[in-house]
Amino acid sequence: MDDRIKPSQASEDRSEAFSAQTVPSNREERNRLREEARRYVERIRPIPPLSLEQIRFHAREILDDVRCDENWFDFVTVLVGNEIWRDVVAAVPYERRILLLPQCLRTKELCQAGMDEVGLLCENCGRCPIGSLIQEAEDLGYSVLVSEGTHMVASLLRQGGLDAAIGASCLSALENSFPVMAFDAIPGVAVPLLIDGCDATQVDLDWLKEEIHLCAQGTYWQSMDLPSLRMDLKSCFQEDFLSTLLPSRDGMTREVAFQWLIRAGRRWRPFLAMCVFRALVRQESLPVSLRRVAVALECFHKASLIHDDIEDGDSFRYEMNTLHEEYGVPFALNVGDLLLGEGYRLIAESGLDDKHKSELLRLCALGHVRMCLGQGEEMEWEKKDAMPTLENLLRMFSRKTSTAFDVALQAGAICAKADETIRGVLKRLSEPLGVAYQIKDDLVDENRKSPKARDVLSRLLSKREAQGLFFRYRRQALDSLDPLCDIHLKILLFRLIGRMLGREGDELAEPIENP
Repeated sequence: MDDRIKPSQASEDRSEAFSAQTVPSNREERNRLREEARRYVERIRPIPPLSLEQIRFHAREILDDVRCDENWFDFVTVLVGNEIWRDVVAAVPYERRILLLPQCLRTKELCQAGMDEVGLLCENCGRCPIGSLIQEAEDLGYSVLVSEGTHMVASLLRQGGLDAAIGASCLSALENSFPVMAFDAIPGVAVPLLIDGCDATQVDLDWLKEEIHLCAQGTYWQSMDLPSLRMDLKSCFQEDFLSTLLPSRDGMTREVAFQWLIRAGRRWRPFLAMCVFRALVRQESLPVSLRRVAVALECFHKASLIHDDIEDGDSFRYEMNTLHEEYGVPFALNVGDLLLGEGYRLIAESGLDDKHKSELLRLCALGHVRMCLGQGEEMEWEKKDAMPTLENLLRMFSRKTSTAFDVALQAGAICAKADETIRGVLKRLSEPLGVAYQIKDDLVDENRKSPKARDVLSRLLSKREAQGLFFRYRRQALDSLDPLCDIHLKILLFRLIGRMLGREGDELAEPIENP
């Protein structure tokens, strides 16, 4: 029996040209390449997720080894991605998966199905394979969506209701979806269409059904619900909880410090610590010790903002007057110093055992010193009215932003009692992550109150050169995760990098949403 639904004459005319360009038209050739990809991945045994650049590298290795048609490079790239995720997807229960089908599998002139804001409302009339595929998948427990693109799927997985995606699509759509899938580190398997177009397309039904029924015994990885974790973080800075950690609010200094701590912000540092802990410990409720450490990290950060605003001469932050503008420099300095003291007190009273408490205090103290040296270096440039070299500027980014991220990541790991291997990976990650984040912030963030670093960067590099530098450090951040064997932590860190720096293919000027 032929593996394709009989095409219309129009789609038949397209078949030979499209298949010759992108997908092998011969089933035996497709299966041969699938087997080559499977053997290759079994041999190198990579821990997912991998960046799109890394997947393409492996696809090139396979293509060069088997010496097949160069036009099949994108097809082989999809196969490599499938094999990297296969074991993870196979262990996900059917009811935690979604099947994504393209509307173009139908013949429009024959289809009577309606549409809503989500996708096609199939009536299972039998005129195309969509209805039978939906029925087969739903009988297993799948959620099914007949729609174009993967943004809806990414949104569903991001909300924590689903953990894997299986879908069929044309290679051009898959090429667009790969950055989205990589951005959210979504476990998935894709079956490329045999014929491209917007109507009466074709898919290898046997292959697609094989993937739908994919099942194996293994450790079930459940997606970490980042929005829920964000809500947990937010609860740490609600007045009722914060009052239990900073019980005394007598006097103006304590009250202003309390309100400054509550004031909105990205709160990346405590969020990083909480995410690392959750990925390593994998428990629903977060211990009070971790919450105290998270608040301590924000105390340090908010104190540094007060001092930076004074040193930079900034008048606004969070669309409000800076503290020194509102209360004067001496008072603002004192509030910042109070927050530093409260941060160290919260760690000392966190409830961690003595060994890990000592490690955390030392980590924060050394980080404090290194960040001050970075800020001092910037102030020296201003005092001398000298233009720093690019090397000087990047070292300053490293001392300030990379150090702050390292302290946050390590704090989560210390609270989780992680081993030195994991701690080492987190340290290697923090360097490129901090530099890339600072480059993005200086080039993109219109809410940045001080233009100094942005002006320096723009005078040292063109925007194109700065973008190239940004993407170089972004790739280094992703590559730094290669040694990780803990798939939960690796997926989490991939997602965090995506949210902090944007997904592959993004223009640097595009806004980056919070988790």
